[in-house]
Amino acid sequence: MSLLLNLCELIYFLFILHSHKMQKNVYPIFLIFMTFLISCESNVFNPRILPAPLLQPQQNNQTESIRFGGLFHTSSTIWDLAVSEEYYLKNFDIRHYAAIDSIIFSPIISANDSGGQVYVELFNLTDNVPIINSRLVSNAGNFDPVFTKNILRYFPSKKIDLALRLKSETGEEVSGYFANLFIYKSVVD
Repeated sequence: MSLLLNLCELIYFLFILHSHKMQKNVYPIFLIFMTFLISCESNVFNPRILPAPLLQPQQNNQTESIRFGGLFHTSSTIWDLAVSEEYYLKNFDIRHYAAIDSIIFSPIISANDSGGQVYVELFNLTDNVPIINSRLVSNAGNFDPVFTKNILRYFPSKKIDLALRLKSETGEEVSGYFANLFIYKSVVD
């Protein structure tokens, strides 16, 4: 199953990257594909919360996708942290990935047709600060993945616990869903 999970995550990453760069109207095709895969293997897309001992140092040119978080809502106009610890990525340590040069943060968020925008950011619970340049915004009424630029240099060189923070522009309910950290080397040797 591990091989199937890794294959599915790679396909997910490539598809989302392609649709983000090319066009957004390919999302329904992706949902059909994901439904097919889920029917083949029911627990492939469960969130993975990886404690630091399970995070293996990466070899050259490897890609890792770490999914964490879960579905949560807020109508707060100030930052609202996902309240459940099961949504956190615990003991994340960037030093376990010596051969990489890029991290892309990609949560799935929805403004729920509130007429406003939803804001989300990656939050460092250990130091009680957001990860710089991880803030993303959307006014989409359906769940859409959004992507940061490379934020690798903004991670501290130590173990930290990460969480998602969400807020609403208007005070209407907005939602956040799973997030991915795509960790990779962008230049192949």
